[in-house]
Amino acid sequence: MTTSTEQEQPMLIDIEHIAKSYTMGEETVHAVKDISLKIRKNEYVAIMGPSGSGKSTLMNILGCLDTPTKGSYILNNNVVSEMDDNELAEIRNKEIGFVFQTFNLLPRYSTLKNVELPLVYSGMPAGERKERAENALRNVGLGDRMGHKPNELSGGQRQRVAIARALVNSPSIILADEPTGNLDTKTGDDVMRMFEELWLAGNTIIVVTHEPDIAAHARRVIRVRDGIIESDTINENPVSAIEKAHEAELSEAAV
Repeated sequence: MTTSTEQEQPMLIDIEHIAKSYTMGEETVHAVKDISLKIRKNEYVAIMGPSGSGKSTLMNILGCLDTPTKGSYILNNNVVSEMDDNELAEIRNKEIGFVFQTFNLLPRYSTLKNVELPLVYSGMPAGERKERAENALRNVGLGDRMGHKPNELSGGQRQRVAIARALVNSPSIILADEPTGNLDTKTGDDVMRMFEELWLAGNTIIVVTHEPDIAAHARRVIRVRDGIIESDTINENPVSAIEKAHEAELSEAAV
């Protein structure tokens, strides 16, 4: 089921019959067997699946970190399934903002320098990248932490830095892998609120998770099992992290 608004959005991801196999010694592992998938601009999608289901391999293919053994993948009108490593690196930097469970920040770099990194790789002049990185950090509420290093920040602040870094290149997709896995419940709720705000602002969000309460925030839930899509459903009653935060604020004010 798709709404008329969603139908009007351009196609962003178009995957047809992709498969991915690995050879481990004498054994061939079929991590992804046959997956076809379409995602439009400004969708909020959760990809779920147990360990060994193929969801991590699918995420790596979606993120242009890996290529399928067979099948086609078109991302924002680019045929990425036929690209070489250099072309994949370029398309990753241009089209995809990554948010990882372990943050993946460089410990010796300041918050500002960490957020600037994707712009360095794209060849942007120093003055412009500093300005864009500063704006990205202000947008996630860390305008006063630009000179801090990752070990001087809380887990939630580090994830906010990762989100700012993911956004700084204005990518087509925010791809988040277990984004709240290393966070406490309240901080995790804050991160999910940010994703909801980003989605409402027009961004395309794909969250890869094994946690039902995280997937419950998405508007569409794709379940992967044994290398195929088991189900692909619209979430008719998504959890709103924004409303949840507002209710918490009202409860605190009433005490």
